[in-house]
Amino acid sequence: MPEFTYVAQDANGKEKKGNVIADTPQMAVETVTAEGLVVLSVKEANALTRELNITFGRLVKPRDLSVFCRQFVSMLSSGVTVIAALDMLSGQTENKYMAKALREVQTDIMKGESLGNAMGRQKKIFPQIMVSMVKAGEASGKLEIAFERMSEHFEKAARTEGMVRKAAMYPIIVAIVSIVVSV
Repeated sequence: MPEFTYVAQDANGKEKKGNVIADTPQMAVETVTAEGLVVLSVKEANALTRELNITFGRLVKPRDLSVFCRQFVSMLSSGVTVIAALDMLSGQTENKYMAKALREVQTDIMKGESLGNAMGRQKKIFPQIMVSMVKAGEASGKLEIAFERMSEHFEKAARTEGMVRKAAMYPIIVAIVSIVVSV
């Protein structure tokens, strides 16, 4: 199937760009419109466009996972169903990879998969530790506790990552300042 590049606007007027795989340009427009976007343009992606659509780093950061877990457990505690929670969260997240993965997890669950197995299919988004915790939470009937613990885990990971980044920046700044001063 061909790949199409699109430019669209969300409900707030914010421009969104991306790629979608579809049989025809009309089907590409329908797919993007189904995500709640207003399509401004659609064109078939050429080889160069596809090659430039490379993601650097991780698709989802620990902070994104922590926020997802915290919001998900909050919704479950309020009596919202898993499918409804996934639907709401996929519409709220700004990370397009996370949103797409949540929609796919929701679809898999509606087809009869367990939450753990559905999340396990999204290997680039959900780490194995998270999938294992979800499966354990489902088996024990303590899914909310599993998500609370994962939220704490990813929050700590995000803090640690931030501290490492700050620590790594100091020598770079010192080197730049010393070069500027010596010139």
